[in-house]
Amino acid sequence: MKTLKYVLTLAAMVVACASATVQASVAKACEPVLAAGAKVLRVVLEPVASYFERVWCFYAVVTTKSTAITNRDATPPVINDGRLERSNLRNAIGSVTAVNGDSIASKYILASVPSTAMVRKVLLSCAAITSGAGDIGVYRNTKDGGAVVSVALFASAQSIAAALTNSDVTNESTTYTIDKREQPLWQAAGLSADPQTTLDIVMTLTAATTAGGLLGIQVDYVDNGS
Repeated sequence: MKTLKYVLTLAAMVVACASATVQASVAKACEPVLAAGAKVLRVVLEPVASYFERVWCFYAVVTTKSTAITNRDATPPVINDGRLERSNLRNAIGSVTAVNGDSIASKYILASVPSTAMVRKVLLSCAAITSGAGDIGVYRNTKDGGAVVSVALFASAQSIAAALTNSDVTNESTTYTIDKREQPLWQAAGLSADPQTTLDIVMTLTAATTAGGLLGIQVDYVDNGS
């Protein structure tokens, strides 16, 4: 590489010292090389430019509005559901004592919320129960038959082996998606109609416990009712 650099430098010095006639001859001799180089650059760069041109077509600057903003900007404006803006956050809290040997399919009925509520957050706390796990979801309330509605709407096989303090399990199961947070609980859980009552938030064991301890939940939600 050093030898090539030396030769090129020497050649440049020779050309610089040569007469105008020699310089013109050298320039003319280089024209095919320069032309070939330009052709190679076109062959290499044109597909690259074409690629970026095609990719750029997939991108656009957009303005997208949420339901609440769309309603506000409508002509005439549409009154928004009070649960979507300016709502007061409420919560339901409950706890039970898990016992050593609680088997799979055991249910811990922890809290009750209105069927019309929009759930914002589900927080789980528990002692170190050594073993045990459970789904956290929605059941009809016990006075309404207690049937399962969505067994793992919030969490799926959530471990309670180690101690937890307000662990956010709102979408641990990946089932309670962003769009469902703008739906009343009865709809988000998959019911076809509002039962017009409360729904229970329940942990259903998927692994048995091997120790005892307190287990509790806090459900934050908004609702239009009193």
